[in-house]
Amino acid sequence: MAFVNTISFSHRFSDEQPIGGYCSYQEINHTCSNDDAMAVVRAFYQFMMACGYAPSNAVDAMTTIADEYGTAYCYDRKKEE
Repeated sequence: MAFVNTISFSHRFSDEQPIGGYCSYQEINHTCSNDDAMAVVRAFYQFMMACGYAPSNAVDAMTTIADEYGTAYCYDRKKEE
């Protein structure tokens, strides 16, 4: 099956001093294939959860991204509030 408009997120982490019974290297790969912006945002949120970020940290980061993008490319949302 061919994937069109595929988006991938990858996170690689390691421990310089592995402890017995634990991996010294791990990698998380998340791939989705969808054009819809909301699907991409949801996939990225799920990827962040798989990487171990707290839900509130992920939401705060997404809010910051939205505010910065709006200020840089669209408008300043804070002026409307």
